[in-house]
Amino acid sequence: MPNPIQNYLANLRARIQSPLRIRVGGNSMDSSTFVPGQTQMIILIDPNAYFNDVPVDFGPTFFDVLNSMADVVGLIPCFWETTWDEGELYDTNYVGGDTWRSAATYHLVQIPEVAEVLHDLENSVYGNLIPSPLLAVPLYVAVENTNISYFVSHTNIPSYAQWQSTGIGMAHNAHIPVLMTEYNTVSCGGSNVSDTFAASLWAIDAALNFAASGLSGAFLHTREYGVLYNLFDPPSPTDSTASGWRTGSPYYSALFLSETFPPSGVAVLDINLNNSIHDPAATVAGYALYGQNGTVCNRLILINYGNDGGNARNFTIGPNVASTAGVRLLEAPSITETTKISWAGQTVGPNGELEGTQTTQYYTNCANGCNISIPGPGAAIILFDVTASNASFYVGNSTIAGPGYQQNGTDGSSSPATSGSALENIGGYGEEWRWAVAGMMMLGILQSVL
Repeated sequence: MPNPIQNYLANLRARIQSPLRIRVGGNSMDSSTFVPGQTQMIILIDPNAYFNDVPVDFGPTFFDVLNSMADVVGLIPCFWETTWDEGELYDTNYVGGDTWRSAATYHLVQIPEVAEVLHDLENSVYGNLIPSPLLAVPLYVAVENTNISYFVSHTNIPSYAQWQSTGIGMAHNAHIPVLMTEYNTVSCGGSNVSDTFAASLWAIDAALNFAASGLSGAFLHTREYGVLYNLFDPPSPTDSTASGWRTGSPYYSALFLSETFPPSGVAVLDINLNNSIHDPAATVAGYALYGQNGTVCNRLILINYGNDGGNARNFTIGPNVASTAGVRLLEAPSITETTKISWAGQTVGPNGELEGTQTTQYYTNCANGCNISIPGPGAAIILFDVTASNASFYVGNSTIAGPGYQQNGTDGSSSPATSGSALENIGGYGEEWRWAVAGMMMLGILQSVL
């Protein structure tokens, strides 16, 4: 198992307080075969296969590798999809004609069970859902988008994330969770935008809007070597064990999101900061995350799309909202940056390790209001009523393999290198999240200051 992959996954696993879920599958999964007696992990069976649909034979070693990674990194439930693969959503594509029927007919040849699915949809309690757009398979024709400004305007997010709102509402009424099984910027390889910091911010914005629209989860897509929107890539397609891996900008989105949601669940609300849902000129976005009782806002996510060379913009938290606040920042010099990106003061190195000192800003005098500074471009996770001793941010060093393995105890401090790979020994969260019991936050008092 390549050390960088161990570190990339360990960084995420260490920061989430619920299982890390990885969906394993792709366009060729329906035509790939498990061969119990095969000793090789994967064998390519058709050298002339279409590049975007390459079937394979895979043996037990494939599952041995997954289990070994689970033992090293932590619990990673792996899902091999059992229906069609094309449940995907990319921002810069458009819906093809007769989408549902063409996709279903195509997969009917490969999976006979699709006929049963079609029968159920045609004879549902809601009537015949096949002609209805609310449950259509989002099979898209790729349109390369090189216009980076599209990805830094929050006005484009709701229509992207909420186009299935009617179907999601029906699923919720039936107590059925809905997942987005694949999303990223531009399908079929990405564009020149897909590895930029603009894509990092966009992926965060989209994920939070998925949550606000009622989705229970979303899978950020990564694929074979060389795809621009990948979370990470080896140095070459033939050498995955060497150091020198490339970290894609969407990986920083995953780091950010791994510390966004508390384990007990939240209600997410797009607060339409500076009328950003409707005003294309707005360069901000904001989300309020409410706790278990749904009345108290415990944390905010603020996004500053402003391409201001890292110059900070103040966001004002009004009086009587919180007495203190803890803030972690995702930042880069510009929206076009591809490598100089940092999360909480750290940048991912060539071995998948986080380099630099982990930093968190604490504002201790917010009872009468305070200004939270967020660089442009950048994004922030803001926890209310916390201090360095009880904030639920992840604190530690999540590197588990390769050179430079050193255990950190607290922000900015370190202890001697240790052996072993168990995540519980190399950092953790502060005290269990302390749900605020002060009065309900009035969202109208949050504003960005030019």
